[in-house]
Amino acid sequence: MQNHRTFMTLVAAFALAVFMACPAVFAQVPTVSSPEAGFVSAQPDTPSADPPSADVLWDQPLSGSNQNAYVNQEFSDLPSYSSALADDFTNTETWNISTIFVPGDGWNGFSSLYNATQLGWAICADNSGQPDCIPGGGGNPPFWSITLAPTDAQVTIATGSPGGYPSNTQLDLATPVAVPAGTWWFIFVPNMSFSPYGQYGRQVADTANGAQAQFVNPGGAFGYGTSWQSAAVIGLTAHDLAFRLEGDAGCETDNECDDGLYCTGVETCDNGTCVATGDPCGEGTPLCDEDNDVCVECLSDDNCTEGQFCDEGVCRFPCSLFIKYKEIRAEKLTKDRTWVFTVTGEEDFDVFGLIDFGPLTWRTVKFNAKKKRLKIIATVPAGLAPGAYPVSVGECSGEIVVTGSGT
Repeated sequence: MQNHRTFMTLVAAFALAVFMACPAVFAQVPTVSSPEAGFVSAQPDTPSADPPSADVLWDQPLSGSNQNAYVNQEFSDLPSYSSALADDFTNTETWNISTIFVPGDGWNGFSSLYNATQLGWAICADNSGQPDCIPGGGGNPPFWSITLAPTDAQVTIATGSPGGYPSNTQLDLATPVAVPAGTWWFIFVPNMSFSPYGQYGRQVADTANGAQAQFVNPGGAFGYGTSWQSAAVIGLTAHDLAFRLEGDAGCETDNECDDGLYCTGVETCDNGTCVATGDPCGEGTPLCDEDNDVCVECLSDDNCTEGQFCDEGVCRFPCSLFIKYKEIRAEKLTKDRTWVFTVTGEEDFDVFGLIDFGPLTWRTVKFNAKKKRLKIIATVPAGLAPGAYPVSVGECSGEIVVTGSGT
């Protein structure tokens, strides 16, 4: 009897060892859904997913009672099984969508969504309660689409449930997509070989928004036809698929975009997105003075070269020039004109210093070192606009003023 018990114990141990050593058995071709997930938490909102980074525009959270996954994959090795799921959303104003989160899971040997060669997102118009586009071609082109590698900087892949695989995706768009008001269909499909990487599927929500989720298998291998139809055909008892859209409401008029600031330029509404011309300042007056709504050479002494100081937006040397000349009226400058300027300065004025007459071109100079005076003959260019033009001699500075209204 003792020997019989020992023999049975050995047989049982051997059988267990053989069972543990055998690899899992997977289907030879894709199936429409994952095995039953069993018990799931009443709070399934995927703790591994990044929290919303912007305003939530549309949210259909992962179901608290059904976390099965349903076929949603472009099979590069079995293209006739390639399938997609789609669900609709409605916006009453333009949305600038910056982030898209999609929970998912895998089966039949799936281990990671990083095994996909590419991931594809699309937003399609509504066609009487169905998408008007079909992934991989067919129907109309999508309103918007993007295809990226799983390792792209805009893509984050996180742990999903209940499988615990890297199967949740978050797309953070470098440039948000502006979606006008309407009813739209969202589609997300990875491209991944069935062998050896298994299957990926999307998961459902407990919400009941808009039309029922749709399924399409253009190659017809599952035997349900090749057109969009209710996803109930593959076993979905839920109304919606799980996904989340984040971003902000877009603009409709230019006035909505005006931030009231001078230094950001002019703002306009371009297809639902506010676009600014940017800093209005440039060469010569590179700094923006927000308080006075002007472009200036300097805002502080730090913006000037050594030895200069900032005087009402203009870099000047401590020594001032005193310039005498006949009034220059802009409307008279229909052609280049010759003008005579008598220049003196304060105690540190160096008559032999470097002359900078701004937009005027000096031609001849007569020096009077004893009286520290210069007589400068310069050309005033045609079309010179009214304004005050900084000039300098050595380390002394002043300005020449053009009056009038211009031509």
